[in-house]
Amino acid sequence: MRIKSIHIKGLFDTFEHFIPFNQEDRITIIHAPNGFGKTIILKILYGLLKMDFSIFEKVPFDSFTINLDDNSKIEILRTTELNYKNSKKYSYNISYIKNNNSQNLYKKLDCEKNEFRRNNISEEERNKNLILANSKLKTIDIFDLRYKQGLDVSCWYSIFQIDNNIHFIETQRVLMIDEEIMEDHVYALETSNNILVNSVSKYATELKDIIEDTLNEYATTSQNLERTFPNRLITQKKQENLTIENIKNELNYLEERRKKLQEVGLWDNENQQDMSFQIPESTDAASLNVLNLYIQDANKKLAVFENLEKKIALFKNIINSRFQFKQMKIDKKKGFLFLTHKGKNLDSNDLSSGEQHQLILLYQMLFKVKENDLVLLDEPEISLHIIWQEKFLDDLVKIIELNPFDVVITTHAPEIINDRWDLSIGLTKNKENA
Repeated sequence: MRIKSIHIKGLFDTFEHFIPFNQEDRITIIHAPNGFGKTIILKILYGLLKMDFSIFEKVPFDSFTINLDDNSKIEILRTTELNYKNSKKYSYNISYIKNNNSQNLYKKLDCEKNEFRRNNISEEERNKNLILANSKLKTIDIFDLRYKQGLDVSCWYSIFQIDNNIHFIETQRVLMIDEEIMEDHVYALETSNNILVNSVSKYATELKDIIEDTLNEYATTSQNLERTFPNRLITQKKQENLTIENIKNELNYLEERRKKLQEVGLWDNENQQDMSFQIPESTDAASLNVLNLYIQDANKKLAVFENLEKKIALFKNIINSRFQFKQMKIDKKKGFLFLTHKGKNLDSNDLSSGEQHQLILLYQMLFKVKENDLVLLDEPEISLHIIWQEKFLDDLVKIIELNPFDVVITTHAPEIINDRWDLSIGLTKNKENA
């Protein structure tokens, strides 16, 4: 189930927005003046998919509808009642509707009962640490934890979550919360200043781990093929139409693939093929079959790198075409590192704000997003030079061609939209959006 459109009514008791998603191009760009609710819409959508219902408590709206491509829909409705103190009490009901049949997610979420908070964190602890964290993180409430405990999730909701794995790239992206530290919330409370890490440094470590896992997969594949090679050599069906020219071409192709892996930092010089090897013209058919089996095995081994190689190549090419007087290098032990134009090491903290934002956006969409995921991207133009803004959409199209996913972007910058106004939707006060 892919999302076809979203429709929100009564946002801030003022706005009604209808936003169709561009299904074919998979890119939807939302633009509007400040205060029209662009980011809030992303947060509501993200909260629904991640079961972080705290956003419903913070933002007034009457209804939020997600229309799916199978003609079903998910609807959040707010009801208002007067409590015994004669003040307003809000509840929210989440339901799935298809063919006029409705299924509730759970029960009404009651804001007055404060059902969005985790009980083992006191309000005093929460406020204390938000003050510490918010000096660096303005948009992340680290203790608005998801309302999951004891929730009997309906089947439709689980399927919806699986079909729409979601990522929210917020405006504050240079710093991130270290999830390993946050797993122990007591330790996090005592060391609040240490829960934030530089995203660029964190992603370099992540890429190192991804490369290491891929190399381990390559080693396992190689061992399995080598272990079974003698038996397969004896039992394989001999091919009579092999020629020396075909074998030479296949060996040359293998060498080109290894050179490309070397260019993106996935292959060492010492692993290069002995280029002095020449196939004698007198090579018999039996030897050609041995070489053919070797080529088949080599292709299977190198296939392990194919997906990662393409992502790293695009990542490296875009970054090095943007950064001036420095370049990024892929390193198996460090993930990636930076060199000055004179070849000296450069700490990632010394990158400009724009360079860090550019790298973080690219890394997240290339290495953290999987096929058919949904990405919510808030104001990609932050800290980027106008020329970089104008190139952003072209970069995004290349990434989606490599790894198809859906993305919803909010922006104030016409340079981000560039000449693709057909992908954009403007929000107005009423639902008749520009």
